[in-house]
Amino acid sequence: MHKDPVCLMDVDPATAAASHTHAGTTYYFCREGCRAKFVADPKRHLAAGPAAAPPLPPTLAARVPQPAKKPG
Repeated sequence: MHKDPVCLMDVDPATAAASHTHAGTTYYFCREGCRAKFVADPKRHLAAGPAAAPPLPPTLAARVPQPAKKPG
């Protein structure tokens, strides 16, 4: 698994929606929109790290599994 450098989701290279090679390294993306943001400003996304990650779009956030709640 690889991390999408824009939204930081785990991405399987075999099923990635998009990829891009920058400075000799191939990056994999969960969707084409993340690839486009990366291509527009790769330094921003490579230097940002997890603390600067933008929130997920609602359509992706709905697919992120949430931990099970413990019985109260």
